[in-house]
Amino acid sequence: MKWEQILTIVLSSLFLIIGFISLYFCYIKNEKARKIFKAIPISILLILVIVLLYNHPLIYIGLLFGLFGDLFLLSFNKKLFLIGGMCFLVEHILNFYLIFSLNPDTFSYYLLLIYFALILLVLLVGFSFFRKRIKPIFLIFSGIYLPTLLINLIGSIYLVSTTHNLIILLYVIGYFIFIISDNLVAYKRFIKPFNKVQFLIMSTYYLAQYLLYLYFLLILVL
Repeated sequence: MKWEQILTIVLSSLFLIIGFISLYFCYIKNEKARKIFKAIPISILLILVIVLLYNHPLIYIGLLFGLFGDLFLLSFNKKLFLIGGMCFLVEHILNFYLIFSLNPDTFSYYLLLIYFALILLVLLVGFSFFRKRIKPIFLIFSGIYLPTLLINLIGSIYLVSTTHNLIILLYVIGYFIFIISDNLVAYKRFIKPFNKVQFLIMSTYYLAQYLLYLYFLLILVL
């Protein structure tokens, strides 16, 4: 077994253990402990990605922005929440660039047209139905953020259909779960929190992040 595989198993196991501890505190609603443990699993994943993908800086820079997003979202302050969301937006934009940079012959400019059409559609729907409940700055941000998630999902499904590389399904599933997680965040933040919502948010978030970066590790190293 190669050292890269051993390191992946060790740090993945640590990610899983600390992740379960974090989720346990989410489940019992121990906010102080939850905030302490929340960013540790992603920090472990970041170490794994940096060590094994040191020559692919955009990958671990993207995950680093995700970690920053984790830290900013610990606060209920609206400005910090928005900054945290922007950090995640940078991560998703980098991921979209990266997945096609690894498959350069499959990129289609139709995907960019779909992306901008999605932005326009989400903005129109948002301002039509939610302008009285959500501040314009959050509507505008959501109008860019949600389409960025969707274009990653659509783009990765397109890649699977054109390359027939089933490893990309990890990325597809990762973004599908990410969309669920972020919609739970939006529901909690802007509509109405419900019992165990934080547990569901974090469990889907940890799984989504791990699957996304496992894809990059499998394609480039393992």
